[in-house]
Amino acid sequence: MERASVRSADDAAVRCSQTNFWLCLLRPKSNLSESRFDQSYSFNIKQRAEEIFMKCYILTRDFACPSSSSITWSLEPDGHNYSREEVGWHPYEDINYKNGRNTWNAAGPMTRESKEKLSKLWAMVRGGKKPHTGSHVLGDYITSPTESVIVSAKFVDVIGGLDEGLFDFTEHHKVWDAERNKAPWDGPFYFASVLPVLKSYDLDQSEIVKRTDVPEKYRGAYAPVGARRSVRASTIAGHLVWRDAYMRHVMCSEEFLSALKKLRVPEWKGYPVEVIHDWH
Repeated sequence: MERASVRSADDAAVRCSQTNFWLCLLRPKSNLSESRFDQSYSFNIKQRAEEIFMKCYILTRDFACPSSSSITWSLEPDGHNYSREEVGWHPYEDINYKNGRNTWNAAGPMTRESKEKLSKLWAMVRGGKKPHTGSHVLGDYITSPTESVIVSAKFVDVIGGLDEGLFDFTEHHKVWDAERNKAPWDGPFYFASVLPVLKSYDLDQSEIVKRTDVPEKYRGAYAPVGARRSVRASTIAGHLVWRDAYMRHVMCSEEFLSALKKLRVPEWKGYPVEVIHDWH
């Protein structure tokens, strides 16, 4: 009993020391009195600790996952890949969005006309080494202004339920597993367009430059000149998932990745991005 008491006392001392550490760290560096500090800067220690350890990721396909896949298009489920010459309209080049239409600045949901044209094509799921019956996502996000991700009804309920403003979900009835010649799962299927757009990369700290030698469609695009990518904590704070306005990467928070993990989405992973902690 005596040994247990000593251990409890030691643990209490450690907790007290940790609390004092956070209080000192979070206290503004000014000449304010302690009482004025307590009144004017009543910070929540837990929230500030979360800010200090804030993380950011590029959401990308995990090619090591046997159920990860990509999406192509066809006029028939047993036909060849669809080409623009056949009809004159192609999802890779002609899908329009509410804002920016089919340019680098495209944002918002698809237009009604684009949804109608897309509904006539078969989305062909390719590349999966394992059946998709237990999956919740097909394909992965790319930088082009097009639809490249299909999700399950459970994804809509669970991930879409985190915030109604994160995605625009469009049901699609023509989805086919080209490797196994059947539907990937017992539907329904939904395209998942990421809605938030954020100028998230810090242009001074990230090794990216604005492209100048591009057609009008791609004006505003940035290109990499090195590996470093940085975001500011003050810019991404409070955001779960978004598309970066400069590089068009789909990016997300630790909380969003955790939600995907709980739903069991092994097909995607997060590529870490440096977070600059710029609060004062």
